[in-house]
Order: sequence, then C-alpha cells, then structure tokens
Amino acid sequence: MPRGKLHYHQWSIETDFWSMENKSFFESIFFQGNGAMGRRAVFCGDSYTPATHGLFKAGVFDYVKPGITDLVNLPDPLLVAIEIDGHICTSQSDLQDFKQTLDLKTGLVSRTWQELGVRITVERFFSFDDTSLCAERIIVEAQEKPVSLCVSHSLDGTVANLPIHDDQTIKNEQMLYLLKNVEVQAFQSFRTLEATTNTGLFHCLYFASDHCSVPSTKQEFLQGAKVKVSHSLLLEKGKTVSFEFIVSVSTKPVCFSAKEKEAQARTFIQNSERGFSFLFARSKEFLLRLWDDCDISIEGPEADQCAIRFAIFELLQNCSAQDASVSIGARGLSHGRYKGCYFWDTEVFMFPFYLYCYPEAAKSLLDYRLHTLGAAKENALKHNAEGARYPWMCSLDGSEQCESWDIGKCEIHVTADIAWAMGEYARVQGQEAWEREEAATLYIETARFWASRFTYEKATDRYELLFVKGPDEYAGVTKNNTFTVTMAKYNLQLALDILKKGATLKNGTAYPSLQERSLWKQIIEKARVPYDALKGTFAQDDTFSLLEPVALSDLKHNDEPLYHSICFDRLQRYQILKQPDVILLSTMLPSVFTKEQKQAAWHWYEPITAHDSTLSWGMHALCAFQIGEMEKAEKYLTKSMFLDLEDLMGNTASEGLHIGSYGASWQAIVLGCAQLMADSKGAVTLDARLPLGWKGLHFTVQVHGHRYRIDITGNEVSLVGKDTR
Repeated sequence: MPRGKLHYHQWSIETDFWSMENKSFFESIFFQGNGAMGRRAVFCGDSYTPATHGLFKAGVFDYVKPGITDLVNLPDPLLVAIEIDGHICTSQSDLQDFKQTLDLKTGLVSRTWQELGVRITVERFFSFDDTSLCAERIIVEAQEKPVSLCVSHSLDGTVANLPIHDDQTIKNEQMLYLLKNVEVQAFQSFRTLEATTNTGLFHCLYFASDHCSVPSTKQEFLQGAKVKVSHSLLLEKGKTVSFEFIVSVSTKPVCFSAKEKEAQARTFIQNSERGFSFLFARSKEFLLRLWDDCDISIEGPEADQCAIRFAIFELLQNCSAQDASVSIGARGLSHGRYKGCYFWDTEVFMFPFYLYCYPEAAKSLLDYRLHTLGAAKENALKHNAEGARYPWMCSLDGSEQCESWDIGKCEIHVTADIAWAMGEYARVQGQEAWEREEAATLYIETARFWASRFTYEKATDRYELLFVKGPDEYAGVTKNNTFTVTMAKYNLQLALDILKKGATLKNGTAYPSLQERSLWKQIIEKARVPYDALKGTFAQDDTFSLLEPVALSDLKHNDEPLYHSICFDRLQRYQILKQPDVILLSTMLPSVFTKEQKQAAWHWYEPITAHDSTLSWGMHALCAFQIGEMEKAEKYLTKSMFLDLEDLMGNTASEGLHIGSYGASWQAIVLGCAQLMADSKGAVTLDARLPLGWKGLHFTVQVHGHRYRIDITGNEVSLVGKDTR
C-alpha cells in the first residue's frame, strides 16, 4: 500500500518529500490537537490564506446565517517566521535535508531542514495534560558562517472561515470572517489577544510568551488584529540558539472578567516559566498513560503497525474526553468540512473504540446527546412527530444543521444509532444504574418518536416506515429500509426493557401508559422488514430490487467516488451501494442474523458496493473477518487503515482527516480480526483470525471496569486481567 510520500515506522510517520503540490496533504496528516483544540500543520515559511491557518476549538461555533452555524476558525496561536541575513525562509525555497516527523507516542511534530548555511529544527506540541496549552520551539545552528538571524512569533487574528456546501460536488471560494472586536496587547512578560465571534456566542482569550536562549534584541509590534514579537541577533558559526513560544487559549460563552484574566495571567506565567521541555514532558506522560490503555501492537508489517497507531492517535487527539458539551465532528478538529458538525459517525464508527479503551470519553460523548435531548424533542415537533428525533447534523445546541432535504429529513436512523450506543455502554461497562437513571429518558423519548413515525397499514396488519433513507445513500428515499426499521425496533425494545428495570425519568418525561407500551410491542412484532427468500437474507428496502442492475466495474475504475462523475439522480436509480447498509446492520446487531443470513448478505451486497464513503472499507473488513472472508478482510482493512495516509479518495488534503474511518479500522481489528465479544455480565470471549502477514496481535480493553490484556500469537490466545478501575 505505501506509495512513497510517507515513511512508516513503529511509532512515527516521516516525510522527506516536500512540494507545494503536497502541502495541504501534509497539513492534514501532521495535524495536531488535544481534543480541546486542533491546528493544521502550517509551519514557518509555509504559504497560507486567512482560511487555511488558524485554530479550531471543540464546540466553538457561530452562525453564518439564520439557524446555521460553522465551526469558527479562531486566531492562529503559532504563526512563526524566520529571517536569515535578510532572507525570509519559505518552504518554497531550496530546502536541503528536509524531514518532517510525527511522533505518535509523544504527540510531538518536528520539521528539520538546512537553508542558507544554517540548520533549522521546529518542534511543536499541543498539551494533553493542560489542554489550553500549545508550544513551539525553534532551534537554529549556524553551520557554515555567521548569520544575522531574526525569529518572530505572532498571535494572528486575521483568519477566516471557508464554509463548504453540504453537497460534496459544490465548491465555495467565498471566505467569511466570523471574528470581531479583536484586541491585542503587549505586557512585560506576555502578550494577549482577545476576540469575540460575530454574534457574540463565544469569546476567546490568548496569552503568549517568548524566550530566547541567548541575549537578543527584542521588539514587539501591535499590528491591527495581530500582536508580534521578534528576536534579532548575530549567530556565530558553529553556535546554536533556541526560541520558545508558549501559548494558552481559552474560550467561553461570556466575556472574561478582569478577575478571570488576572487569574489566567498568573497561571500562564507559571506555565511559561517552566518552559517547553517541562510542559512537553507533562503532556507526554499523560499521553503515554492513554497509550497504555489504547495501544494495538502488531507482529507484522511495520506500515500496518504505524497505520493503526496513527488511527488511534487521531481518535485520541480529536476527542475532548472531559467536556460533555461537545462531541466529535466528521473531520474532528483537522478541518471545517461539514461545518464541524456531529453525525452518526460518532456513535456507530468511533464510539466502540472509546467504549472498550477509554470509557470516560465514551460516557462524555453520550452525555452530549443527553444534554441535547431537549433540542431533539424540538426537532421532533418541527417534523410533526412525538418524542425526540435527533438531527442528522448538529453543532453547539443540538439543532439540525443539514441543508440537504433528502438526507436531513429522511436519514432518521441516527436517532436509533444514538440509543444503540447508550445500550452498548450499559452492556459492555456494566452501567445498569446509569442506564436506569440517565439513558432511560432518552430511550423513552426516542421510542415515542419511532411510534409516531411508523404508519399502520390495516390491510396487511403491518407497520410501515415510509419516506426514509438508509446508510446507503445511493438508494435514495425509499420505504422500509431494513437498517432503519431494525434499529428502530431495537430502540423500542430498549425502552420497554428499561421500564422493567425500574427507569427513573427526568425533565418532565411522562411514564408510558399501558396503551403506549402495547403500541411499541405491536410495532416490534409487526414492523415490515423486507426479506428476500431467494437470496436467503434481508433486502435493503422495499424498492431495492426495482433499481437498475449494473456492473460496478463499468462505472468505477479507481477509488474516486462515483458522485464526482455521475449525478445523484442517476446514481440513485442504479442497484449499487455507496456504503454498507444491511452488512453494517449485521455487525451492529448480530443476533438479528443467522450465520447463513449474514454470509448471504455479504455475497449479495459486497460485490455491488462502490465504497464511495470513507466509512465503508473498515466496516466491510469487520464483517469479512467475522464470516471468514479473510482475503477480502485484509484488502478492506488495508484500505481503511491507509485511507488518509495514502490519500486513497483524493480529499485528505482538501477536507482533512476522516475520523470515522479510524474507528472503523479499530473495530475491524478488535471486533473482527480478534472477534472480541463482551456480554452483559462482563464475560469476554475471543475467536481470533489473523491476517496472513501478521504473527501476533496484542491490545488492552476495559469491560465492566476491569482491564484485560489480550495476546494473540499464531493459534494461541491469552486473556489476562491487568487491574480493576
């Protein structure tokens, strides 16, 4: 799979291949974050526009038009420039011995090169220990001659958003400026930047400090929305100098008071006096503890090892585990694609990783959905339904952000997906009390939505789910999508079961009457789930067999999505899938399928799936491992793991990282390759099937508060308890 842009090692990714053509790709791959904030890898000398540098902070949205928000591109905390003998260093120059590295174990990104007789090293990290902090260190060595050196650092508020239309085929070049009242100041030991988002939803406060390892001439500049400091000196041949720039970033919905600013200033001064090395060591220590719980070790190709660690690293640095007011966008904090909104990606594709490796983060993600239950109830009312209907895309307040009517109005399975994740958390982590006291209200309100959404057909004594769109978005708006119907039935059953367990309902939610419960039971029993007796498995929906059969190989010749060359109107009339639908259901609710039905579903749908979603390959790998299709499993796992690293779909540069695909890759390995299963009593079983090139697989999971170390070597499987948490 590796093609040459990147070099893969056990714990790091490197490139020595630099060109302007690949600049945006490397900005995505070497992106850094800590869950609370993230920044694309723009380094000193790189070209940029107001929309291609800056900072994304989890949960900081503002309105771009009535009712519609975008993830705000905040001021850039680490804009650095280097000048040698009056020449400004740029990445377009003739760089020698260029190397850029992402250390997955520590979170450090570094860039080293030689230019104009000096060797320059840039090191940067975003702190996992104190998620308000980020820092950069510049090391310059004069190798050939004395040089006149000037290094500057800016807090730069001249940034903008470049909103991207929900329709993936529509381009936008119109920037929007979502910040106002940018104020910068310079004090004796630090500099500050304050700004407010356009409608006043959020306020940000930055502190920045600087340190030069040798005496220098220091100057400070207030330049509109930018505050800049520079250090100038003469560096003798053979000598080395270092510069450290430490920044803290805070945001809140109301203005910072004078007392808050004073307290933050004191804390920041203490941190900046500790210096880059101390703060980095603290962050590294925190991240290493996470790796102890989350790592997957492979005895196999080094590229495979690197790829799965990259996936895990991105899941860690895009999740704000301690902040239940936010979730994870489809591109995390690496890009503003999809307006930074939260989708079903979080619960279905990413969530299982956190569930088994980082339960605190899993609970935080579920708490976000619980906190936005009120908005889901309002959304149901807007659609003339009862209970709670979660939006397809949501942001800060949980309101619908999707502007595409067919998906926003019809892809309603997200509501059941969220309830499913709640049930998985309760089952795998033994959280029965939490389920009764917290999740129960969501179960009941979402069950009410489903009861109001089904249509009873008296002639057949069946409940029909009309005007829906399933995970396969190429099939169009249809009737009785199997995935949606089955997940809705599961949601209804969760509600009935929690009532038997003694649910505590909150926020004025009324306990269901006997009549209401009877209706739920009838829907579970009588909802139509399409089945094809000749195929021996579930049909995707009632109209799938009416679509025009076509040879997928006649339409698709590489990994580029078909919607770039064929309009959606035509795609929706072909019997091809964008991504798994029934196959996905078989991995989420395996008890619904017999072994034969699951295999039949694979043989029906896999050959006609175009994999035009980045969520597709990983879940196909998961299913293939589970049914013993090893050759296909390995093929799809490789594609999923290297999707961004090798830019297989051609949009990693322009749209950022695909966080859901990383969760799918993790699932393919742990729930597919190792076939890990945990029951409601905390019992863990495995049935491992290693890829041909792998001799061993090792990882840790948490089930019912217990940590287990799993070692798979050849045909031997070992499961050992590590400790209790």
